[in-house]
Amino acid sequence: MSNSDSISLLRTLSRIISDGVDKIDKTCIELQLQFPSLDEPFTPASHAPHLNPQINEAVSAIVAATAQITAIVQPAPVSLLVSALQVRILLTCARSIILLALACSLVFLQQFVLLL
Repeated sequence: MSNSDSISLLRTLSRIISDGVDKIDKTCIELQLQFPSLDEPFTPASHAPHLNPQINEAVSAIVAATAQITAIVQPAPVSLLVSALQVRILLTCARSIILLALACSLVFLQQFVLLL
């Protein structure tokens, strides 16, 4: 793929994202919905716009285009490193949860034995 083809593809993907944002904005205005913000805490009601099929379709297109842009602009070794770090973080979290559950179980067991 030539440089001009890559840039053209990036521009196309950028338009997909822009069109998706426009579709979300238009739909939210029409239906008087407030699109969720990262600055606000999550509530089921705050994510009601995601239940709308038009918004859901736009969100899917934005996410797909974003993934494609990331694949194009980020060097493959960096992508692998980022993925490996994310897996490491997930495994560390899972390990912490398991250790916490074990500790709680031991405390419960100790309290139960003391009652006998």
